[in-house]
Amino acid sequence: MAKLLRLKYPYIIVFLAFLSLNLSAQMTVQGPKAKVTEPTTAAYDSLSNYLWDEPEAYVGQRLWLIPKKKIAEGRLGYMDFYKSRRGHYGEHYKRDESYSVTGTPIDAIAGHSFQVIEVYPKEPGRLVQLMKLYDEEARDTCYYEYSPLNPLDVEYGKKHIDFPFIVYGYMEKTKQVHFGKQYVFNYQASGALIDPETGERPSNIPEGAWTCQDVLIFQLPDNPFNQTTCALCYKMVAGNGVIALLPDAQMTNKNQVFPLSKANALKKKYGSYFYNSMLSGEVEIGMSKELVEIICGQPDDVTNVAISGAQGSHWYYEHDPFLSAVYFTNGKVSSIVR
Repeated sequence: MAKLLRLKYPYIIVFLAFLSLNLSAQMTVQGPKAKVTEPTTAAYDSLSNYLWDEPEAYVGQRLWLIPKKKIAEGRLGYMDFYKSRRGHYGEHYKRDESYSVTGTPIDAIAGHSFQVIEVYPKEPGRLVQLMKLYDEEARDTCYYEYSPLNPLDVEYGKKHIDFPFIVYGYMEKTKQVHFGKQYVFNYQASGALIDPETGERPSNIPEGAWTCQDVLIFQLPDNPFNQTTCALCYKMVAGNGVIALLPDAQMTNKNQVFPLSKANALKKKYGSYFYNSMLSGEVEIGMSKELVEIICGQPDDVTNVAISGAQGSHWYYEHDPFLSAVYFTNGKVSSIVR
């Protein structure tokens, strides 16, 4: 009996030690560790190529540098890439030693892939944030001056997004999101369509829904309106088989491109007349606030008034050269000031 007990005790001791370690590990994971590792910045969700004023989420992502169009015989290169953390107070990354090119020569880095190593906090008095990048092709480190913008400034045309990269994660995610989905375009999106054979606007643009078949990088035609040589585009197919490419700038604009389900819901809610006016960008008497906001965007200023017992509202647009104000009575357009 004593021999049997001597054999059992070691197993009992080992089992209790294992149980103690296991419970301890579980408590550590479920307890304070979760709080310690909680990120201070939201992780990149791959749903946007440009992150506005939250560039910290780019850390760990891979970026593809869009080839820039050569102008002035190639003397103007990439202006926001630098050798050190001094940024524009220091030298440009891979600058031309002969100084025949301003900035970083296009041929030196165009089409390169970069890994985002770190994003530094914005320094007092500066409008940009520095991103530390690793150039995979050159196997070198550089710094990029990122310009955080306000979405309303871009919407109103006060500023434009000058982000020369396509995020690999965004391109992969957007394929998953849009592939096989159907969309309806307004006049602005339809006007931006590209014929993949000619690089020009398609001669025949059918009405109705378009289906997304692919997301790709398309080489743009050489004309004065294109500042880059390539663009991220969506391969769209119409019901009659017409194929066209839609640039990412239009596809991501919720006031220009509508999922088919939303388009059908708007048509059912407001009728064919107002629905078609919305797609053509025309504000009409009797139109709802929702459709006016889709066409014109959010107003710069709103004044609510009482008109003979009715509820009135005046929407003012300072940024629109073709429209000054829209007056509503009981939620419907009663007057348009152009």
